[in-house]
Amino acid sequence: MSKYRRLRPVTLLLAVAGILAACGTSGSSSGSASAAGSASGPPVSIAFGYQSTSWGAPIVVAQKMNAWKGLGVAVNTTALTAGTAVTQGILAGSLQAGSLGSTPFITGAAKGKLVAVAVVAYAGATDAVVVRKGSGITSVADLRGKKIATQIGSSTNDIFVNKIAPANGLQPGSYTLVNTTFQNMYSELAAGDVDAFLGVDPSPALAVYNHVGSIVTTYLKYDPTPLYLTFTAQFVQSHPNAVVRFLEGWLKVDQEFAKHPAQAASLSSAIFSKTGVQLPAKVLQESVNAMQVTSAFAANTDQYLTAQADTLVKQGAIPAVPNWSQAINTSFLDKAAKALGVKLTPPKLQ
Repeated sequence: MSKYRRLRPVTLLLAVAGILAACGTSGSSSGSASAAGSASGPPVSIAFGYQSTSWGAPIVVAQKMNAWKGLGVAVNTTALTAGTAVTQGILAGSLQAGSLGSTPFITGAAKGKLVAVAVVAYAGATDAVVVRKGSGITSVADLRGKKIATQIGSSTNDIFVNKIAPANGLQPGSYTLVNTTFQNMYSELAAGDVDAFLGVDPSPALAVYNHVGSIVTTYLKYDPTPLYLTFTAQFVQSHPNAVVRFLEGWLKVDQEFAKHPAQAASLSSAIFSKTGVQLPAKVLQESVNAMQVTSAFAANTDQYLTAQADTLVKQGAIPAVPNWSQAINTSFLDKAAKALGVKLTPPKLQ
């Protein structure tokens, strides 16, 4: 077992590459016109938002591969701080699509604005509770009375508050949450401003490598932490063919990661270095392999999301549980998989 991270073997692993460009950077990947748009007109434009953490890796690698070339869609990407910011962009009309954790997705779906068309990844092994080195904190239970940096409104925060903390005897009020962007958590821990953080790679890996922090648990023990590929309901209705073409490119990226994991890790290192963070190849490879990338929806997705939504309803965050028959549409992914001859095997959520 590596001293950098505890990894649980995962099935259906499609090695993901890429640690992302700094928050607020953007890029684009365009394709020529096809069935998605007019044969003589321009490709359909898709503004896509993603998190500038390891969770945005698939979209970054898709750009590098020019995955949508010839598919009639022009994908313009924007890196944002977290899924909450992606949801805000979608609701404001500046984005047509994005990758989201369960909480931001449910929030948007409850407004009738979002439709999940695929899964990005199951990322529980990349989410971690990290404590300051030398603090004497060795377990989640030891966080009683401590200050914890977290991104309020994210699935990372909600899974800790609703699952991890209660499982370890901690109730709201027995610890202090400090609202912090994922990108600033490492520096706050290093400065001693907080005792711990709830973070997404690369911050946990960086903290461990630099001997600033220790991982007391990843989220995988408590929650698979799925990320959903979502479009606005309006875009899905107006451009159904473009959604299918987008997913054809997305599935090609999945296949590339599965066949060439070493190449994916190399690409990851190149992107990661642009952020100014340096990690050895071994640590980076572990971070890459920690995320289970698959586009397939789990067979019990509805039940999983309903449990999450019920909690949000009780907290007053949403008025009611979304209608999943409207908020989840698997037909686009099925069509894309058929076009490529890809067989999708649904995983089982905890």
